[in-house]
Amino acid sequence: MAPELLEPVGPMLPVLLPLMPLLPLVPLVPLMPLAPVAPPAPLVPLVPLVPLVPLVPPLVPVAPAAPLVPLVPLVPLVPLGVVSLCFLVFLWCVVVVVVVD
Repeated sequence: MAPELLEPVGPMLPVLLPLMPLLPLVPLVPLMPLAPVAPPAPLVPLVPLVPLVPLVPPLVPVAPAAPLVPLVPLVPLVPLGVVSLCFLVFLWCVVVVVVVD
């Protein structure tokens, strides 16, 4: 290059000369696309095909909630003494079987 062309650059010339080979000769972004580009498809359709809440009530009737009254009565029908007597007899039989064996 002619020195008179480099004078306006002045002290920036030593910085600019090493960067000259780094400038691309071909633009990175083409001016015209090579092929038509379709817009990307959405991942989730905007309107769901099946509604989340059914609009028509179900055909099968829904069973009512369980009653609050328990099926087993709270007061035992058999007196407590009879139950404890049967339990003691059962324990006595277990002790006899274990000792005899």
